[in-house]
Amino acid sequence: PGKRLVGSNTAGAHIVVPTDDIESVIGSFDSEAEAKACSQSPEHIEQLLSISRSLMRELEEARQGFRDIADKVDPAHKDFESQRPVDMRGVIAISRKWCHYMLEEEHTT
Repeated sequence: PGKRLVGSNTAGAHIVVPTDDIESVIGSFDSEAEAKACSQSPEHIEQLLSISRSLMRELEEARQGFRDIADKVDPAHKDFESQRPVDMRGVIAISRKWCHYMLEEEHTT
């Protein structure tokens, strides 16, 4: 028994996903308005911040991994990377969607 995220989209569909299954949550909102209508309780905001920090860490690790590999393949990659900065708005938008979800204990049936 672990934690799971529970939420619903505007179509009324009930969404339950494991907390480690981020891919199935991303894009589950039907509109930006729905994302803005997320819960503002302190617990949800803390969860959002925690997930945001995790995403930022993963992003930085991925970028560092890219740099390490690219350094070996092509030292000139720095020019390429500077032309294509990571769009932080995308990371923020993804993490904002999570505030619509609440943590609840998973009960096996």
